[in-house]
Amino acid sequence: MVAEDAFQMNLFKEFFDVPFLPLNKPKFTFIDLFAGIGGFRMAMQNLGGKCVFSSEWDEQAQRTYMLNYGEVPSCLLPC
Repeated sequence: MVAEDAFQMNLFKEFFDVPFLPLNKPKFTFIDLFAGIGGFRMAMQNLGGKCVFSSEWDEQAQRTYMLNYGEVPSCLLPC
């Protein structure tokens, strides 16, 4: 449980490389609902956008999203 809490709070971020970091000066902002592993986010970032909120309920998808983007999507349902 402690490791899961640390994972959720992004405490292990500096121990692995995040391949898809957000842009410093985005052209626009967007939210990523039903994020899955981040396909929509990748497309929007490639167009110059920055994600300001993401949501995903599936724990395995959250883990993959964390490895890809360095942040865990919020869970809007009772998880």
